[in-house]
Amino acid sequence: MADLMTLRRAGLAPQVNLLPKIVLERRVLKRQRSWIAGAVALVLVVLLAAWYIEGQRAGNAEDRAERAEAAAAQAETEKASLQRFADLRDSVNELTELRATVYRNELRSSSVLQDFTQLVPERVALDQLALRVTAEPTGAGAGGATTDPAATAAPDQAAAAVPGAPGYNSPVATISLTGKAASLPDVATFMRSLNGKVKRDGREIYVNPYYTSAVNDTGTVSFTATVDLTSAAFSGRFQESVASTTEGG
Repeated sequence: MADLMTLRRAGLAPQVNLLPKIVLERRVLKRQRSWIAGAVALVLVVLLAAWYIEGQRAGNAEDRAERAEAAAAQAETEKASLQRFADLRDSVNELTELRATVYRNELRSSSVLQDFTQLVPERVALDQLALRVTAEPTGAGAGGATTDPAATAAPDQAAAAVPGAPGYNSPVATISLTGKAASLPDVATFMRSLNGKVKRDGREIYVNPYYTSAVNDTGTVSFTATVDLTSAAFSGRFQESVASTTEGG
C-alpha cells in the first residue's frame, strides 16, 4: 500500500477510468457550452455598454442642437427688434451724405466779410462788395452771398490766361469792390494785402487782385477792383462728418 501511494505521488501509478465514455463526452460538451454562453454574455455586455454610451452621446448631441436652435431663434428675435435701429442708422448716413453734397461748394459771405475787416487798411473804405460764384455749386450756393449786375460779366478769356489777371487759374468766385481811399498808394497797398495773405490749410484764398479804375475826386480816390477766390474759400462744412461715416460704415 505504501508503494502504491508513493507511485501515485510520483505520477507513475496506473489510472483506471471506471466512468462510461458517454459521461466524459457530456462533461466536455457541458464545459464547451458554458464557455460559449460566457462568451455570448460577454459580447452582449459589451454591446449593451456600447449602446448605452452611444445613446448618451446622441442625447447630449440632441440637447446641444436644441440649445443651438433656441439661441439662433433668440438671436433672430433680437435682430428683428434691432432692425429699426439699423434702418435709422442707414437713414442718418444717407442724410449726412446728402448734407455734405449740398454744402460741398458753399461760399459763406460772412467769412468773406470777416476776412475783409482785417484786410482793408485804415485809409481805405469800401462802399460795396459783391460776390459772384463762377464755379457751379452743387447745393447751398454761396451761403447768402449777393451778386451785383455789374459783376456778372465773365472775365475775358484772353486776359484770364495771363498770370495774375482776373479769372486766371479757374477761380471759383470773384468779388467786385468799390470804395474810396486817401490816395492811389493806399489803393495799391489794399490790392497787395489781398494777394494770397489769407490762407486755409496752407492754400491761398484770395488771388488775382486787380483794380480796374481809380479816379481822384477832390482829394479822395474812388476806385473799383476785383479779386478772385480759390476753392480754399469753400467753407468745408459737414465734409469731415461724411468722410468719417464712410470709414466707419
